[in-house]
Amino acid sequence: MKTVFAIIAIAFTLPLFAEVSATMELMPRQEAYYVGQLIRATLTITITDAELDERIQIAGLPDPSVIRKSPFTELAGESQVVDGKRLTTKRYVAQWRLLREGVISSAPVLSGATLVRQRRGPMTFQSSAPFTAAIQEKRLNVLPLPPAPENFSGAIGQFRVTVSSVTPSTASPGDLVPVEGTLSGFGSLDGMVPPKRLSTERFRFYLPREESSEPSVRVTFREVAIPQTLDSTVIEAVTFTVFNPVTGRYEPLAVGPFALAMTDRPVAELTQPPIDVNVGRSPAMTETRKMRLAPAATARVLGEIPAAAPVRVLETTERWQRVEYNGASGWILIPLFLR
Repeated sequence: MKTVFAIIAIAFTLPLFAEVSATMELMPRQEAYYVGQLIRATLTITITDAELDERIQIAGLPDPSVIRKSPFTELAGESQVVDGKRLTTKRYVAQWRLLREGVISSAPVLSGATLVRQRRGPMTFQSSAPFTAAIQEKRLNVLPLPPAPENFSGAIGQFRVTVSSVTPSTASPGDLVPVEGTLSGFGSLDGMVPPKRLSTERFRFYLPREESSEPSVRVTFREVAIPQTLDSTVIEAVTFTVFNPVTGRYEPLAVGPFALAMTDRPVAELTQPPIDVNVGRSPAMTETRKMRLAPAATARVLGEIPAAAPVRVLETTERWQRVEYNGASGWILIPLFLR
């Protein structure tokens, strides 16, 4: 029993030389920010001759009504010995979206505990001590967005079009030609609306839609162009704008233009006997169906698909399926009992 008391006494008399300091950096650094802007808040904690208990708390951050904050996530840290002392650095990052104009103050205070471990012979002893660390106050001057142009996409940040493509590059009148664009950078994409094109005599367009996204970093949108004539050889560029809060200006971006090689493929090909494309038929193909240029009962009929003919289903909506049959693609109406 005396030995047990001796070990406890040693554990409680361990020296505590731990020091904790913390800083917070907001990026990008600007004299003025803008409503809707996304910024990175990087929290750096330095601990001397100790470890950090992960159950730390942070107070003094702005109210959620003025800043929408994501949870802090840990980045790679480091540990080194300087002048005989072991310095451990922990880094955490969060994203803040500015919701209101005005001056926003932030004076965070960290609280938690440090851990000191010492080894004496075969035994390891641990002691903890509470700490608080105040972080220098930050003041953000947040301005409203300037009047926006009509083609403002809603994206606020530093972005550029990194990928734009059309596949395939060879088509015939009535083909569905997917056009994709990817917007990359850093900022707020919550209100991003893909650019819309107006249909012309040479092209009809389906409304664009978002294909994939990585919040605050990247969004890919896709639209479908339908060439109407053999001289529909160029899909013109579509221009939209993003707001760059670093420059304080609206900046135009463009997707396209794209060149198309047009070929003449008679609609009569659709009535030829089906070829084996090694795919199962659609559940809707229990009777002859009209294949149309667009998902509408008034759209031009491209041809008929015989019952039980093998087709490849490319896309399905509530009432329509886009299918590929005999090298051509178009839309067929899904029977009511299958919807």
